[in-house]
Amino acid sequence: MTLTERPTQRDGIIAVTIALASALILGLILAAISTPADFKARLAEVQQQVDEAGRLARPSRALSSYPADALCTRIPVEQAQILRSDLTQAAAQAQIEVKRMEVGPGGGSTTDDRLATLRVKVEASGSYESALLMLEAMGKLRPQLFADTVDLTPKASTVTLSFSGRAFCSV
Repeated sequence: MTLTERPTQRDGIIAVTIALASALILGLILAAISTPADFKARLAEVQQQVDEAGRLARPSRALSSYPADALCTRIPVEQAQILRSDLTQAAAQAQIEVKRMEVGPGGGSTTDDRLATLRVKVEASGSYESALLMLEAMGKLRPQLFADTVDLTPKASTVTLSFSGRAFCSV
C-alpha cells in the first residue's frame, strides 16, 4: 500500500488484531514482571492466617468447652426449683435475709440450641461477712452460676447484695 491508496477494511482488521495482540503480550509481560518469585508461598501463608483468624473469631459453644459440672442435665424448670432451694439454703447458712429471688428459664435457648438459660436474680441484706459468705456459697453451687452483675451496697450497719446472672442446662 502506498500513501495515495485508501486503507481497506481488511487493513483496519489487521491493525486492530496487531494492537490487541500487542496489548495482550504487554499485559502478560507486565503480570510476569509484577508477580514476586515467592508469590504462591506468600499467598498460602496469608490464606493460613485468614483461616486461623476465622477459626479464632468463631465463638466456641461446644458443650465440651464447659467444665463437667458447669451445666445442669435436668429439664430447666426442674433445675430452677432445685437452684432456688439451694440458694435459699445458702442464704440461711450465711445468715443473710433474702429480699427477692427469681430463678427461672431465661427466655429460651442461647444461640447454640444445645444450651438452655436459667435466669438468676437475688437481692439480700445482712452483714458484710454474711454477704461474702453468700457469694462464696453461690460460687460453689452446681450448675455453675455465671454472674452478669454483682453489687454490694453499704447501708448503715448492713450491706445489700444484688446478684444477677445465669446458669446453663444442656438440652
